[in-house]
Amino acid sequence: MQAGKNNALQTGGNGPSLTREQFTQAYHDMLLIRRFEEKAGQLYGMGLIGGFCHLYIGQEAVVIGIQMALKEGIS
Repeated sequence: MQAGKNNALQTGGNGPSLTREQFTQAYHDMLLIRRFEEKAGQLYGMGLIGGFCHLYIGQEAVVIGIQMALKEGIS
């Protein structure tokens, strides 16, 4: 990541320019999802969650990237 004009951060390639605040929010959201998934897996393993539990661990950036792309103002 390199700081560019207007305090935006470049990820390289054809990716969008994001502010430090946007990167921080994305990291926070990914970490929140990861912690939730870990807890869900733990509770499922203990038999406290019934049915089928398909975890998304390791794929957090996919949903956050899509969410950010769909938000107004991100192109």
